[in-house]
Amino acid sequence: MCVLDRSDEVTTSVRVVAMWEQPATLERTDISVRAELRQVRVLRLVVAGALSLHDLEMDVVDDVRSAVSESCALVLGDSGAPGRLTLTLHCDQSGVTAEVQGTFDTPPERVPEDTMISERALKPFVNHCEVDLAQDRVTFDRLV
Repeated sequence: MCVLDRSDEVTTSVRVVAMWEQPATLERTDISVRAELRQVRVLRLVVAGALSLHDLEMDVVDDVRSAVSESCALVLGDSGAPGRLTLTLHCDQSGVTAEVQGTFDTPPERVPEDTMISERALKPFVNHCEVDLAQDRVTFDRLV
């Protein structure tokens, strides 16, 4: 198990948990950041890094990164809200499953038109997705 936990006033709190069945095969990655639009960049970097440990085509990695961005847009709404945004990635030989979960003190404001646009933008990148904004959660699968 590998745990990285850095927290202070300037840095984002990052907790990465990795479980290996074989050396250098990352099965699951979890990361939690502040619920801010600018933190989506951090999540996209983690996706690229975690998936680079697998024998995946670049189009799969790019699709998952794009799907994470759109999932964050759905969960965060227009400007986010005080709270946390958590990304969980599972990767195996069949593909990638991801969950973006928001934990908010008060729910973010979401404009229905923007939500529809983000949902439409998400679908070309994934094989299956579930959007549950009542629970501040988006899950998706990208098969290889």
